[in-house]
Amino acid sequence: MSQWGRRRERRRPHRSPGSGRCAGDGQVAQSAHVEQILNDHPGTTAIIALNDVMAMGVLSTLRSRRVPVPARMSVVGFDDVSVAADLAPSLTTIRLPMTEMGRTALTLALKPRTTRPRRRPTGHLLVVRDSTGPAPRT
Repeated sequence: MSQWGRRRERRRPHRSPGSGRCAGDGQVAQSAHVEQILNDHPGTTAIIALNDVMAMGVLSTLRSRRVPVPARMSVVGFDDVSVAADLAPSLTTIRLPMTEMGRTALTLALKPRTTRPRRRPTGHLLVVRDSTGPAPRT
């Protein structure tokens, strides 16, 4: 058996604290994190997720807790997946030009290191939809 096979056998699923379920079950783990934010930081007015799928999970958890979006909490994702506009509320997101970014990455990878720029603008676009609004007044 290869060393990779042995490593796979030794790995155990990470368990979310108090959940009894594997953290690989993304919805359970994510819901627990949203719950923790709401409990530990009750004044929070916005959650920015790493991607639109995670933002959809945030919306789901907020809906189950009856937290009004965007009146009480704004939610933003990244990627602008095709269903983002069809959600209720529709998801505010950051659109990234992935094809262009891939082309640029390949072009830069083929250049000598000394000629590569350290930073490049992405050309991202904020797509404002119904999941964001003004912060509530306290």
